[in-house]
Amino acid sequence: DILNNDPFSLLLYGEPKIGKTTLAGGFPAPKFISCPRSEATSLAALPNAKSIEVYGVENWADFVEISLKLAKEPATEDFQTLVFDTFTQGYAFCLTAWVEANKGAQISQNTWTVVNRRFLDLFDKVFKLNKDKNLLILAHSRTVVLGEGPGAEKLISPDFGAGLKSKIEARLNGIFYYQ
Repeated sequence: DILNNDPFSLLLYGEPKIGKTTLAGGFPAPKFISCPRSEATSLAALPNAKSIEVYGVENWADFVEISLKLAKEPATEDFQTLVFDTFTQGYAFCLTAWVEANKGAQISQNTWTVVNRRFLDLFDKVFKLNKDKNLLILAHSRTVVLGEGPGAEKLISPDFGAGLKSKIEARLNGIFYYQ
């Protein structure tokens, strides 16, 4: 039902190398923002590999520039889905940029507030500009074991903080854990 929405916005998360990128390559006419560049190598094996454009990014400035550029492009038959692969690394780029701009500063709760706000501001801009296209966010998962022993409960979530997770989730049509 979610995929029948026009357009849709989804978060797909799971362990690294489980097949999230390969699955995303089968979504309608995707363009990938790959962070780092090496994340999208599994796309080469897909039958439609030649038609999939991948924009590799290695830092926050590139992530911002390419995200906004692609989000502004009008929907066409050759581009219907904007894929962030991996969103987790894009967030790490944002934190690294803050650390580099504030050399010697102690990382505190305020740091996380600033980094989360900066990241959400970009996400909101992309989301607003991307109204005519599908949005697919790929993220690594984080597992927290609650208790001890073989029967201990496991909490599996996207690999970014709970505060950021709840704000991102509120903007999406669906969230899926991929095993």
